[in-house]
Amino acid sequence: MKVYIRAEASGPGVENGANGIEAIGNVLASMAARGERLRPIMGKIGTILIGSVHENFAVEGRPKWKPRSEKTIRSMEQEAVQRLRQTKRWQNAKRTATRAKYEDAAMEKARGNKLLQRTGDLRKSIMLGSVTDQSVEIGSSLKYARIHQLGGTIPRMTIKPKNKKALLIPTSDGVILRRSANVPERRIPARPYLGVQPEDVPVIAEAVRLFVIGGEH
Repeated sequence: MKVYIRAEASGPGVENGANGIEAIGNVLASMAARGERLRPIMGKIGTILIGSVHENFAVEGRPKWKPRSEKTIRSMEQEAVQRLRQTKRWQNAKRTATRAKYEDAAMEKARGNKLLQRTGDLRKSIMLGSVTDQSVEIGSSLKYARIHQLGGTIPRMTIKPKNKKALLIPTSDGVILRRSANVPERRIPARPYLGVQPEDVPVIAEAVRLFVIGGEH
């Protein structure tokens, strides 16, 4: 389900929680009332906000996002080892010590993945949506984008393989094959990556100032 923030000429805000910058909104509202074409500056504001979102991913939240649980970290380590054991590099290693070294490196790399960036798909999915004279939207259309922004619960479910006969289930001793697997209910903490940061306000204000005086039409 799509999640987005919308900056409006009456004052930028965030869906499900206002975070307005009223002075800038008042300037834009006055211009809109005079019938001025605001789409260029709304698009500029959207671009600024996308840059801010990318910075949120880079620093793992402003303020900092809730860290991963130990259970999630262990699961990531097991998945990394599972993928490694399917590679020729691991399979061709004859010594147990060499295989263990490879596995340790894979687990360390998994632990080092930044929050919400295991694949990078969410960060790369952030883009401009609707841009009009009244508003601009940025956000993601990925189905899991909303739950990471707002938090929530993923209900218990049964998963089955899509293209193979069995699932590879990681365990502490390796992997096992299953025709299906039950995934327990999971609570996902809110890690807001969309929003207007205090640091964004002077950048947006300068863009609006240049637009008003005619430097960025």
